[in-house]
Amino acid sequence: MGVGIGAVVPLKFSMGSRDFDNNINNLRTGYFHKDFFNFFNHKKIDDSYVFTIKSDLLLANYKDFLCEFYQLIGEDLFECTEISPEDNLLKLKDIDSFMAAFDHDARGGRTPDICNSRGMVSTLGCRCLESWLFYFGSYKAYLEVYKTFTHFERILVKAMENPLAKIVKFCEYG
Repeated sequence: MGVGIGAVVPLKFSMGSRDFDNNINNLRTGYFHKDFFNFFNHKKIDDSYVFTIKSDLLLANYKDFLCEFYQLIGEDLFECTEISPEDNLLKLKDIDSFMAAFDHDARGGRTPDICNSRGMVSTLGCRCLESWLFYFGSYKAYLEVYKTFTHFERILVKAMENPLAKIVKFCEYG
């Protein structure tokens, strides 16, 4: 087995001092959509910042996001995820129930699920501590440069109406 291409919504990530020149107002944002950081709360811990998703934005949009994304890529949501549009998984009201419902073990390792292993998700621009993996491609994918992920992210933002598209990070997963 190797690594594959995945797509995540970061739930919690960190950025070190070299990413923001010791001042949160000087974030290097070239690898992010201009509205990306509006979806997160942040706090400084030692020499880094930890960003946590605003749960109200996630909960208000994740269901429509999943449906729109799978329609966009031309795949059946139920076939790919075993989640039907009527599924209780798409009716979660708080972040604790979201985390429990998409727990990796609770989902039997099926996507979408929560990934809280920093070594499993490799994105450009941030170190994901917790992610909601909503798409996983082949283990046979090879990547020359990470800049390709930024291009995928920009295309997705233009192709989708759901606000969560602005915070998707494509990644190497596995």
